[in-house]
Amino acid sequence: MESVKLTLNKTEKPVVVLGKNIPEGIVGLIAGKLSEELYCPVIVFSAGHEPGVLKGSGRSIPGINLKDCLDKIQSEMIKYGGHAGAAGLSIREDNFVHFATA
Repeated sequence: MESVKLTLNKTEKPVVVLGKNIPEGIVGLIAGKLSEELYCPVIVFSAGHEPGVLKGSGRSIPGINLKDCLDKIQSEMIKYGGHAGAAGLSIREDNFVHFATA
């Protein structure tokens, strides 16, 4: 199993996680669990079916609108959608580091 890359900036959130071998179907569950434990927004990415594309799922906490946050960086994503508490998104794999720090 491939190790999970965790990017965390203690002064700026969300936490962004990349686990290329995490099944796409559970990235939302992982994001939700981490968001509860860390009490901050979390986005978890996995390798998508399309080469070079990462599929992600995000979960947030009360008071932080995840969709509004993503709206501010929409140029960093291939596509995305969601609401205040949860979102789904796709990014280019070579854009992960930039996305995680945006």
